[in-house]
Amino acid sequence: MAIEALDDNGHPVRNAPGELSCLKPFPSMPVGFWNDPDDAQLLRDFLRDFVRQQQEATEHDTRFRRQVQVGLDSANAGRLVRAEQVEAEFAARRAKTRRELDARS
Repeated sequence: MAIEALDDNGHPVRNAPGELSCLKPFPSMPVGFWNDPDDAQLLRDFLRDFVRQQQEATEHDTRFRRQVQVGLDSANAGRLVRAEQVEAEFAARRAKTRRELDARS
């Protein structure tokens, strides 16, 4: 059987979570659910997963847009941190970490 684990975009993955997918038909391949003559359960399960994925994508998009708006509002209000301040702060943190690591050696 030709099978692969696929990510949400349909790309093969190794050593990562994915959906086990049959890439080619095989003689005993199921084409539906038992006691589901009109494929209602199959369609319901597919649509439930599809709608869930769409909801998660929408929630992510909403959170992302909210964070961008917070940043824009902050910048428009003049609450900005200069790049030099950020660089100086992290240079100090790096130096402190290096001193601590050197002290352990």
